[in-house]
Amino acid sequence: MSASVPAIAQAGRRFLRHFAATFAAVDLALPLVLLVYAGATQQAFWGFFRFDDAPSEWLSSVQCVAIAMLAWANYVVHRGLHSVRTPGLFAHAWVWWIFAAGFLLASLDERFDLHEMLRDQLLVPAELFIELPWIVPGDVGLWFAFVVGLPFAVLLLEELRRWPPALALFASAVLLTLPVIMIDSFSDATLRDWPFRTFWDYPFEEIGELWAQLLFLLAFASVLRGRLGQLAPLDRSL
Repeated sequence: MSASVPAIAQAGRRFLRHFAATFAAVDLALPLVLLVYAGATQQAFWGFFRFDDAPSEWLSSVQCVAIAMLAWANYVVHRGLHSVRTPGLFAHAWVWWIFAAGFLLASLDERFDLHEMLRDQLLVPAELFIELPWIVPGDVGLWFAFVVGLPFAVLLLEELRRWPPALALFASAVLLTLPVIMIDSFSDATLRDWPFRTFWDYPFEEIGELWAQLLFLLAFASVLRGRLGQLAPLDRSL
């Protein structure tokens, strides 16, 4: 192993700690800032999450790109470990590419409403999935992505188990993603009689989405820091 590799790995671990902390701080601060601003200006809090160009959607798009980069970096580091024959390598390293591509697609969906386009321009005109109970006609794009992603998530468990914080964070992200998708796809008729409907339909969906992404980000960063620790002597100060 090159003498420069341990130094690069340690620098990478430091960067990841600050990288993850920055996203966590922004994700937690954004709702609080908007809540304070709404109170100061006497505006409805939920209104800040209603439109496509809402701050939460911009942050969500950027965050998905960051997660994709972490997934790709995990694959690259895995290949580096393979080159030095480190024991305990992940058998399905290619799955990181699937998650990298998936979160890049999620970022595009945030900015360009891809699953809404699929619904309005393909599924509804073709009369597909238009009579499902509780769900907006044809609004199954996110459900499809969730169901397709589950088998790949199972394959990733082998890697996540080696880094206990990553497994807990990843499982929490998946569990939080489910109600977010439910709220996103529920029809107005389904939500009409819910108490605090505007809270569930806007702040909960958008903030829940951000925090689910944050959990994925922290999980992938945890794996990457652990893998980098295999490329360099563990520094307890990191």
